Amino acid sequence: MRIGVFVIAAQFPGQEAGQVLADAVEVIVAAEQAGFDDAWVAEHHFMSYGVCPSATTLAAVALGRTSRIGLGTAVSVLSTQHPVALAEQAAMLHHLSGGRFTLGVGRGGPWVD
Repeated sequence: MRIGVFVIAAQFPGQEAGQVLADAVEVIVAAEQAGFDDAWVAEHHFMSYGVCPSATTLAAVALGRTSRIGLGTAVSVLSTQHPVALAEQAAMLHHLSGGRFTLGVGRGGPWVD
């Protein structure tokens, strides 16, 4: 069995988006140190409770800061980017991380995504 965490870069009143994103990466680093197997990053557009517009980019930063934990997108919203470009980015992250990256795709949760 694998145990993972779901990471939403949630912005609360008074917080800067950049700090929220940096904190999300720190959560993933802490999850690895705590022994979790995976971290799944949410992507949202135009939402204050999720300020990560590119789960693949956030995962790439976290992959560079970790050595063992698996990273995945939950989900990358297909309607906001070209599918071939997304597939190429995912393949690159998968190979450069030694297979630690998994691409999850979908339509997004809220109607705005």
